[in-house]
Amino acid sequence: MRSPSIFLFLIGVLVSPAVSSSHIVHSTQFTLYSEPGFKGDFYSKTRVRDGRDKQPCWTGEYKTGPPVKFERTVGYSVSGGCCEFFEGYKCEQDKHLFTAFDRSHNKLPPVHLNRIGSIMCDHPSCKEHWQRG
Repeated sequence: MRSPSIFLFLIGVLVSPAVSSSHIVHSTQFTLYSEPGFKGDFYSKTRVRDGRDKQPCWTGEYKTGPPVKFERTVGYSVSGGCCEFFEGYKCEQDKHLFTAFDRSHNKLPPVHLNRIGSIMCDHPSCKEHWQRG
């Protein structure tokens, strides 16, 4: 006689891949650079969009270790989606600097140098926008 637990295990193995693969949509990655020409990368983050996570606002704070200072950003790259860059540490819309959708700059213009304090990716209203300065 076969054990019911083996039968349930086999059903779970057959069903699990289809269920878990349907959750992951794709991911957005951003990298910050401290030197022109995409050199001196000092912070990189990937956000997996699976419909279940809350919208994070990254500020460079870690639970352990010293914080990363986004203000030293000279260049950036964004791939796979849209990221908004803000002055200040709370991703507040009134402190919005610019938005990047699948693009990069090897050197930020003076209006944005030493001003990035927080970053939010894939917000529903995330649209390409560049503040001219």
